[in-house]
Amino acid sequence: MRKSCYDCVVKHLGSAGVFLKETKMGYPYYDIWVIGELEHAADECLEDNPDLAAVIREHRLKWTHDRKHRIPFEELNKYIKYCVWAEESSLACPSIPDEIMEGLEKDVEGRLLPSGDTRP
Repeated sequence: MRKSCYDCVVKHLGSAGVFLKETKMGYPYYDIWVIGELEHAADECLEDNPDLAAVIREHRLKWTHDRKHRIPFEELNKYIKYCVWAEESSLACPSIPDEIMEGLEKDVEGRLLPSGDTRP
């Protein structure tokens, strides 16, 4: 497993957002790029922030099955910037905020419930 890179997570999320806009503007076959970039974003944070990787994966799976699902790109970016600041300040990255978890299944304590989809 490679070292996590928050800059790369942001880069891939940004690309996914751009491709998502393209699908909505009449390029439906750009959906493959949205899916791939979200997968790369999750891979880039898996080592240092597996909870974030799991949330990005769940948003990817949810969007793959429901194109009306909202992926919270801005909220993810804000959270990542906070995690970078926390890391630079020798603090722990906080738990995933509710706004990022919106639309995903959670347990009674607010933790992510993985979809059970065993595909990568």
